[in-house]
Amino acid sequence: MYGHAVRLTEDRSTAEDVVSLTFLEAWRLRERLLPDAEVSGDAGDGLRAWLFGIAANVLRNPRRSARRHRAALSRLPGTVYGP
Repeated sequence: MYGHAVRLTEDRSTAEDVVSLTFLEAWRLRERLLPDAEVSGDAGDGLRAWLFGIAANVLRNPRRSARRHRAALSRLPGTVYGP
């Protein structure tokens, strides 16, 4: 997971944050995966894909948040922020 995060972020410090947030989010959402893993008997592949998906979302969230913040600021009267 860390190697994947380093490749995506190109920064070791940011990658550490991404991995940390990924596993924190995975722990929070663990009940969504566990019932499926118990039925299939092959939890490894599903878990790996699930974690990579969470990591991708962790990386997207700050960008989405910044975009929403800029959009909100641009709607304020008298601001100079553009799209």
